[in-house]
Amino acid sequence: METTPPKLQFYHNWNNKLDNICFSTIRLYNGNKYFPGATFDVELITKGQTIPKGTAQALIVYKIKINELTEYYARMDTSYGREETINIIRTMYKNKPNVNTDTADFAIVLFKKIKTAQDPVKVLDTKKTMLEQCPKCDAAWKWQEVQAQCCECCGYPNIDAENNY
Repeated sequence: METTPPKLQFYHNWNNKLDNICFSTIRLYNGNKYFPGATFDVELITKGQTIPKGTAQALIVYKIKINELTEYYARMDTSYGREETINIIRTMYKNKPNVNTDTADFAIVLFKKIKTAQDPVKVLDTKKTMLEQCPKCDAAWKWQEVQAQCCECCGYPNIDAENNY
């Protein structure tokens, strides 16, 4: 019998990261929950709706203190700078009993989607990532499952499915 993975819920899609094949999250450290190979059904909860974002597997888990958060990880995760991200994290956990964000252990977890939800237009059995606008003419990309994605307007990049980019 197949078991359903636990849920990994987000209430804000910082940096639109949940629309990517790989994304990170900063959570309170829990080595029994977040470890390489752990699999989760990812959900975005917004405006009272739950939007499935696919199934993702943890690739890398870094254990840090909040003061060790770097500008790089802050910007990649939230798109905000280090200090702003630390303030966001403090705000998120301010009403949690027994959580002192200055002394608590946090995990930066890198996830890779192993299955997409039904609503995104991405297909993960190829090695390409979805871009949202054509760099040549700014038109929206047209996704083709069998062949590479290409711009509906100008045909850029018009490569075959064997290429990676």
